[in-house]
Amino acid sequence: MPADSERNRLLSQLRAEIQLARDRFEAAKLEFDQATAKAHRIGVAAPEGSALLQSASTQYNQSARAYGDVLKRFAEVIHDMSLIDPPQ
Repeated sequence: MPADSERNRLLSQLRAEIQLARDRFEAAKLEFDQATAKAHRIGVAAPEGSALLQSASTQYNQSARAYGDVLKRFAEVIHDMSLIDPPQ
């Protein structure tokens, strides 16, 4: 069982990673929404519109995956800690 200070350090680190991933996801979502609007003005079938959507979509998907990964890691750590030191 990790010491309380080690456990707190780990949880703090994971919370910081979650916040960073969430911020990146929110920025990518905003960029995607803006790119979608711009692509529709340009024309989705136009090369510029298509490239804009492709780039924004890639960033959005990568940030969503990273956010999900860190949330999963956080949940696994909490679960493991509960197995080691169950609530009383």
